[in-house]
Amino acid sequence: MEELIMKANSIEDKRQNWKVKHNLVDILVIVMLSVLTGHNDFEEMVIFAEARLKVLRKYIKLENAIPHKDTIKRVIAIINPNELNLVFYSWLASIIHKKNHVFLDQINKIIAFDGKTICGSDDIYIIMHSIY
Repeated sequence: MEELIMKANSIEDKRQNWKVKHNLVDILVIVMLSVLTGHNDFEEMVIFAEARLKVLRKYIKLENAIPHKDTIKRVIAIINPNELNLVFYSWLASIIHKKNHVFLDQINKIIAFDGKTICGSDDIYIIMHSIY
């Protein structure tokens, strides 16, 4: 988890500081873990985080509780998708590589993190089940 947090910290936060209520890393960790466990809808991401609040608080701050689904949606919309993909895939590759020696190019074929699946505009998508 520490590696995910470290990688998520590299993503530029383009929000206006005076409007920020939730830490960007908190939101990104919730999103990435949610997607990994098949929760691809913003409302499902909130439900996922609420159900795992105690565990999440061991790793991320969540100073203002779980962000609302609309907050998560707005934040994801302003993040550079290439930046998010790089963080997500490199973190996932490091986990899988440690266990199965799978490389990054194979992971890119499995998970779409460009919002099409989340928004429901993708015809066919694969829901990856929890790896832990």
